[in-house]
Amino acid sequence: MIAVQSARAKEITQVQQIARTRTTAGIAATAVGVLLTALILQQVAEGLGWLGG
Repeated sequence: MIAVQSARAKEITQVQQIARTRTTAGIAATAVGVLLTALILQQVAEGLGWLGG
């Protein structure tokens, strides 16, 4: 019984670690996407002369 509970506890810990890693990766990917979008919009705005460049 104790061995089974220990194995389950390890599985839960691994799943939680994977979930955290995925969440962190998702946040990082979102941040990169937002930055790229901002840069592209800035380039477009400059190209259209909105920023007086």
